Amino acid sequence: IIDITGTNLKDSAKYLGVLNEASAKYPDSTAFIGRITDYYTKKGDVAKSQEMLKKLAEKDPKNAVYQYYIGETYFKQALTLQEKRNNIDQKKKKEYDDMSAKMMSNIDQALPYYKKALEIDPKYADAVDKLKSIYGFKNDTPNYDAMSKLLVTLDKK
Repeated sequence: IIDITGTNLKDSAKYLGVLNEASAKYPDSTAFIGRITDYYTKKGDVAKSQEMLKKLAEKDPKNAVYQYYIGETYFKQALTLQEKRNNIDQKKKKEYDDMSAKMMSNIDQALPYYKKALEIDPKYADAVDKLKSIYGFKNDTPNYDAMSKLLVTLDKK
């Protein structure tokens, strides 16, 4: 049995090399791309995580989880920016507004992925919850209310 989790490896570059080699050898397998995605996610490399997640989504476009996690990469960046923005002195309006714009840009980029996840799996409560949060950020009351109602319905099932 070959361990591809990487938990026992000391050399992460070697681990990544093995995964890339395996992915090239078995291009139809999502398992190796998934492990590469996990590697970059744990390393905090958002751009590479997104790249790998998009490869997974291309290979399996009907997988709601892949769509959801692509959305997550943008949403988490937005939350990080929100934290930074909250620490900006209110007197620094331009800096605050710039950070707000970057935050909303990430939210806007996350939105279609969460929508796609919900389109693929209409009972995907996590996607509904994130859509509800996004609509809250955007002050989109009708969609916020719709997601709130849908979430209650899903929670009852």
